[in-house]
Amino acid sequence: MLVLRRLLVPTDRGPCAAAAYAHARRLARLTAAELHLVHAETVTDEVQDDPAVTLPPPDGLRLVEATVTGDTVAGALLNYAEQHGMDLIVAGTHGRTGLAHWLLGSVAERLVREAPCPVLTVRACDEPAAPPPIRRILAPVDFSARSEHALRHARALADLYDARVDLLHVVAATLAPEAYGLGLVWDEAIPEVLVRSREALAEVAARLLGDARTGALTVEVGSPADVVLSATEAEPIDLVVMATHGLTGFRRFALGSVTERVVQHAACPVFTVKSLGRSLVTDA
Repeated sequence: MLVLRRLLVPTDRGPCAAAAYAHARRLARLTAAELHLVHAETVTDEVQDDPAVTLPPPDGLRLVEATVTGDTVAGALLNYAEQHGMDLIVAGTHGRTGLAHWLLGSVAERLVREAPCPVLTVRACDEPAAPPPIRRILAPVDFSARSEHALRHARALADLYDARVDLLHVVAATLAPEAYGLGLVWDEAIPEVLVRSREALAEVAARLLGDARTGALTVEVGSPADVVLSATEAEPIDLVVMATHGLTGFRRFALGSVTERVVQHAACPVFTVKSLGRSLVTDA
């Protein structure tokens, strides 16, 4: 069961924030969560006293509007999330590349890296007031504890949306992890690895999803980020749920991890979960 009490939606009054707000409103309706719509400014900006939101909430929605300041926009939002015990951040992202991506997408990416709770990133859409239904969820699985933690959230979201979960395991073609238990030349081992991976994926699906929520089970060879992104383009995937390490210090500034690449470029919203972060899933 997915338990959401408070949702944070950063807003800059633009189309990306509007798209995120639409997804957050739907979640708030389904979970009876309180929705915090927060406009963040840096300390050098002129603080505005007007409410940060112009979009009307749906009937019965508990809405909190706030304007916060900090040294950076992301820092102000992270402080608000920590101080107010946010369970989930729903943030818009521009999905751009190059310099424009660095300037416009860095806030969402920093939230993904550093937020104390899961983050749902949503790219701008043409009709933010009516987000499409979520029927298929893609969950990349690497058989680690963190990916199982993310998969539990995928199952809870599937229950909430009445969706099915497709599982995807990517076998890296350049390295044979010790966990595969094969003392063979890697190229010769790949067929056996694929068989064992499919068997392991089926076991994970039976244990954590059950027949009612299990969709396609896929094992592919390649670059994990490329395979995940290709899957979101080749199939009608409505949401990706995956784990992130939540690194700190210098390593957190190194872009290019699998999760960050998927957040930047996926054709659908991405729900990221930290292995040591706040869990939204209960057994009730």
